[in-house]
Amino acid sequence: MAKPKKKQKQKQMKFSNNIWRRRAVPIVGILLFAGVGTYLLQSLFAAAPPLSFSLYATHPYASKAGFDSTSVNYYTGAKLCSTTFCPTGQSITDMEVTTEGHLITGYGDWTANVDSFGVPAGRVGVVPLDLSNGTWGNITVAGSEALDTFRKINGKIYAPTTDPSDTLGSKSGYLTNESGSWALKHDNMQVVHTFDIATSNSTDLMQAGTGQGQATAYRS
Repeated sequence: MAKPKKKQKQKQMKFSNNIWRRRAVPIVGILLFAGVGTYLLQSLFAAAPPLSFSLYATHPYASKAGFDSTSVNYYTGAKLCSTTFCPTGQSITDMEVTTEGHLITGYGDWTANVDSFGVPAGRVGVVPLDLSNGTWGNITVAGSEALDTFRKINGKIYAPTTDPSDTLGSKSGYLTNESGSWALKHDNMQVVHTFDIATSNSTDLMQAGTGQGQATAYRS
């Protein structure tokens, strides 16, 4: 009578072991899933390492923008500087990258009328920096005391004349590479200050600023 009891006991032990195995497999799976999930979440939300910056280039014209000892006020004839060179308008105010991989930057000082009173080496304009080799191209003079804003429209760059260098606004407009090379386009509106440019339907251009003493907007 002892043998049947022993077999029954062994069968119960095997049954218990099978139950434990069936329960252990999903538990282990859950633990592994939780561990992998935690690792992925930590990797996803981990703080990015701080960026490291270094000097890449110095603008050949913006770095020389300023007045020399011969610069005089349009209206009074008084000299603007008492020293040999008075740096002004040397800050980079905006930048954009063309589809050709050229970095262009805005600079100048339209309050100080840098382009009209300044030294030739500090003229205001677009000077493309080729990012593939770090070389500067030729300047396209903007006819503006400053270039403060660049806008990319239909893949091309537009920079409105913040303050036309002729002081009367008759040469107001924008600098653009829409034809493949940089050129100054006059708007024939005598805008005193043009601060921004945009498009409303991808085929027109709209300018906004100050014209003839009023806040104005213009549309091509």
